[in-house]
Amino acid sequence: MHRNHIAVATLFFFLVPFLEADVISLNNGDRFTGQVKSLDGGKLVVATDYAGEISVDWSVVESFSVSEDLQVGLESGDVVTGKIELAGTDQLQVTTGTETLVFNRGQIIEFGPIPQPQDYGLLDNWHGGLNLGMSLSKGNTDISNLSFSADPTRETSRDRIALFFSTLRSAEDGETTGNVYKLSGRYDRFLTDNFFVYGNGILDKDEKANLDYRFREGGGLGYRFKKGDHTDLSLKGGVSALQERFAGLDRTNSGLGDFGMEFRSTWLSPVALTAMTTYSPFLSGDSRYLLESILGIRLPLFGSLNFGLDFVDTYDSSPPERTKKNDLRILSTLGWAF
Repeated sequence: MHRNHIAVATLFFFLVPFLEADVISLNNGDRFTGQVKSLDGGKLVVATDYAGEISVDWSVVESFSVSEDLQVGLESGDVVTGKIELAGTDQLQVTTGTETLVFNRGQIIEFGPIPQPQDYGLLDNWHGGLNLGMSLSKGNTDISNLSFSADPTRETSRDRIALFFSTLRSAEDGETTGNVYKLSGRYDRFLTDNFFVYGNGILDKDEKANLDYRFREGGGLGYRFKKGDHTDLSLKGGVSALQERFAGLDRTNSGLGDFGMEFRSTWLSPVALTAMTTYSPFLSGDSRYLLESILGIRLPLFGSLNFGLDFVDTYDSSPPERTKKNDLRILSTLGWAF
């Protein structure tokens, strides 16, 4: 009996690797075993014990199945995760935790291991851009406009920090005619792949509009749609506290609603589009509201340099006397992405 137990254990030891291995069949009848790792650039990568990693043309693979969950990238830009199987019918099945999805072979762009969350330090993984704009007019009247903005952002699988600063200075015949400043910061904490909670603070100053300062701080709940790496749309809603003072007037305190949309897309690559709109009704019982919209277009030039156009519109439904309701600015900039 003791010898029989040893024989069974030895047989099991040698069979386990083959039982766990994936079996890949080619359309010429060849078969081999290994661990399917990924599909990238039209090549199926398989790790084997006898030849290391080998690459096989995706077009000649007839069938295989994978026992571990993989992340699958589709031609539409969507991403699904599950166990995958190709059964010789040019259709690939992806079994998720709740359903089985079927795709044609041509719809599959890539697949591979599920990315693991990375732990970044607070100073790691920042990206964004620095943008400088200038216009000059020399002659009977000397007019200059100088703008600068920066939008550093840090995003991980768990959270996102987004900062923004912009300034616009206007001068005529050496005299400053207007200064506009905006400083904002927002922290998003992802609850799921789509839902997040956020907290933010926004400071505005506009000398031309007699706005000494407008400070808002608050938070709320957001929902994020992602279409692959090309399109990102977020909707958010919440409340904010507001402290505001116009020149010659007392400071006022109020509450604001905070409803917004943010859109980013490189679908028209190499052109990058951004659009943001925020609607903020006052909660004090009157009908006053603030509406802010930004449309940005970026076109790469060479390296990290890009040319940009920004359309910035701010609307106050009930501003103080001698202050216009609407303020529209169109800025052309030269930017550097990091």
